Parts: sequence; C-alpha cells; structure tokens
Amino acid sequence: MYDWEYGAVSFIDILGFSSIVGDDARKLNPKNLERINDGLNEVRQTSRDSNVEIILFSDSIVLSTRLENSSIVNMLEDSIAVQRSLITRGILTRGGIAFGKHYQDEKTLYSEALIKAYNIETKYAKFPRIVIDSDLLDWITNDSDTTTEQAQKICDLSICDKDGYSFLDYLSPDLLECSLQILNSAHSSITNPSILEKYHWLDSYHNYKCRLHNTQLLCETYTQGFQKNLGHSQTP
Repeated sequence: MYDWEYGAVSFIDILGFSSIVGDDARKLNPKNLERINDGLNEVRQTSRDSNVEIILFSDSIVLSTRLENSSIVNMLEDSIAVQRSLITRGILTRGGIAFGKHYQDEKTLYSEALIKAYNIETKYAKFPRIVIDSDLLDWITNDSDTTTEQAQKICDLSICDKDGYSFLDYLSPDLLECSLQILNSAHSSITNPSILEKYHWLDSYHNYKCRLHNTQLLCETYTQGFQKNLGHSQTP
C-alpha cells in the first residue's frame, strides 16, 4: 500500500544551468558541480527537520515534506537556505512551492504537489525568486493548528512582489555585497533581453533590501538603461 498523502513541495530551478554544465564539460574537474553540491550539503547539514527531503536532479532541486505546519515552515526556511547558499557561490535560482497529493521513496517521486510547484516555477516565478502558491499560504495561515509564532514566521520569510505574488525573502543584509557583485559582474555581458529582465528584477529587489539595511550597497548599474543613439541600436 502506497503512502499517498498530502505533502508540500518546493521546486527550484538553477538558472543558467546549460552554461554551468557546459563550462564543466570543458574541464577535467567539474568545479561547478562541486560548488552546487557543496551548497546543498551545507543546507542538508543545517536543516532542523529530518522530514524535509532535499534532492538534486539535472537543473532542479526538490524539497518535500508532509503537509504539517511545522514541517512546511521548516521547508520554507530550507528553501531560503538553498537560495542563500547558492547565491554565495554565484548561482541564482527560481522556483515554486505548492501542496497536493505526494508519494516519495528511495527510488520514486510521484507527486501532484511537484507538478503544481513546477507550473508555478515555469509560468509565474520568471525571475530569481521562489513563488509560494496562494492556496498554500491561505491554508497554513488559516489552519486552526497554526500557532501565532508559525504565522508570524511565514510573514517574516515571505514578501509580496509588485505583481501580487508572494515569494521567499532570501536576500539577508549579509548577502547584499554578494548580490551587488553578481549584478555588476553580469551587466556588461548580458545581450539576451529575457536574461536582462531577470537581472533588472534582481536589481530592484536588491535595492529594496539596501534601502532597508545598507544604502551604501545600492546598485546603480541597471537604473540608467538609456543612452544616446550613436547608430548602433539593436534591430527588433
């Protein structure tokens, strides 16, 4: 008999994964694989909940747990920990979190929750953020078993974006130098409009956090997007 119960899943996509793997493919030692695995192992070792499973396959990281209030809060914290651990290694992530029927063992992952989380990641996340399903937020904040401390913790862990989606608030004050370095180093090499859009969003998020914690780390690289046309404009 399968343990076909409700669970929650955090589906996280590693942005720029093709170029990351391509870079490793030209080397004897896969340094990028090492830094991704090191980042995830760091989270696994510090996770406070043995019920939260963390697996990596291809460009995807999946965290899953039972549909219990404390475990979901812990999974949200672990998802933020994954983002923070990877961004310190120069790796950006995007994802979705949802709940639904879920089955998982050592060899099998069969999950409605995973499909929902994947759809949120592909359709709504768009930027380097992990979007939380509104149904999950509604359930956990209104469930009679949710304590005042747990409800406050969820508020502390999330932030509402301009488009109305709630996402995990992963840029802590100690990471602002790291995000600034990523923004500045990527700016000159970005030619793809869809990639540039992601960095514009990160720039807005980074500067929002800087205005709360450290205005000296504000990023000015992306604010001046206009320049005098000298006859070398890009053709649509």
